[in-house]
Amino acid sequence: MGQMKWVYSLAEDGRLEEYINIYYENLANNCVGFTYDGKFLTMARATAVLKLLKDATVQYNLYIEEQADQEQARRIYNNQIDATK
Repeated sequence: MGQMKWVYSLAEDGRLEEYINIYYENLANNCVGFTYDGKFLTMARATAVLKLLKDATVQYNLYIEEQADQEQARRIYNNQIDATK
């Protein structure tokens, strides 16, 4: 699996908090790297993954909100729900 695909899969699974906890735990212990999701990450690489994961999570959340808004608009348009509530 490509690296960006892996990062986006973590964002889709909502694993940002889990990754952050493991990252900061290893950072506090001055570790050279750690294994996460079957991959060994050096701290430099883990820092880059953290930034990408944060960005990907924001993008994914915006996408989910957009999809929900479109679904609600579709329901209103098809008179499936009352728009005045």
